[in-house]
Amino acid sequence: MVRLLEQLLAHAGYKNLRGTIEPREVLQLCDELQPDLIMLDLRMPHVDGIEVLRQLKRRRAETYLPVLVLTADVTRESKRAALEAGASDFVTKPFEQTELLLRVRNLIDMRFLHRDLRRQNETIEVQIQARTHQLLEAEKLATTGNLLAGVAHELNSRCRSSSARSGSSCGAAPIQTPALASRTSARPRSDACGSSGAF
Repeated sequence: MVRLLEQLLAHAGYKNLRGTIEPREVLQLCDELQPDLIMLDLRMPHVDGIEVLRQLKRRRAETYLPVLVLTADVTRESKRAALEAGASDFVTKPFEQTELLLRVRNLIDMRFLHRDLRRQNETIEVQIQARTHQLLEAEKLATTGNLLAGVAHELNSRCRSSSARSGSSCGAAPIQTPALASRTSARPRSDACGSSGAF
């Protein structure tokens, strides 16, 4: 049956197909091939399909990897056990080719939708982190600006208060009116700013 499924899927256009009748190889093949879909028979030697599903479920925790179960056991207990172990859908043996291909296509489409959604979420998460960083930096700058504005306001207030008491302008030493020079002085005197003038 494995060979028949490979031929059927290849004829439908699917590529990178790999089949095995050894259930103990499934996990290794899954790691190596990174498949988009696993088709699994519940009745296999050595390890049954339910146990393989449980092992796959632990590895599929962070991604959506559909498993299409092929089974001749249509009992409610069998389906419930497979669903609880991680089965995505069922095809009853003997299967009808059209139904099988439709279920395969639907599961793979779902796989691609989950993958695209995950990538979008990762992109959005990166954008949110970048925007959050920008907002934090802007908040830091705003806080620094407010602090500097407060310091400047305090200095201006103290300066105006000091100026009001001394009668001088802010930022300059008090200017004293120089004593008038004697009218008989032969030369004009200089003030503290270095400019000259006659009185």
